[in-house]
Amino acid sequence: MELSKTDGKLLGYLSQNAREPSTKIAKALGLSREQVEYRINKYLSTGIIKGFTTLFNYSALGYKHYI
Repeated sequence: MELSKTDGKLLGYLSQNAREPSTKIAKALGLSREQVEYRINKYLSTGIIKGFTTLFNYSALGYKHYI
């Protein structure tokens, strides 16, 4: 699959901010929400993105230290 410059920007953004809502991602990249959602679904269907992982915000859970 050929990746465009926009695909590269989106994949780079997702690698650092994967849990952001699509509206925030779209605003940061200058795309529409529909374009972001279409491209993410395309990445999932072609196997570029295999899945998602959960990241916990331990300070939001009340933990002061991570051990």
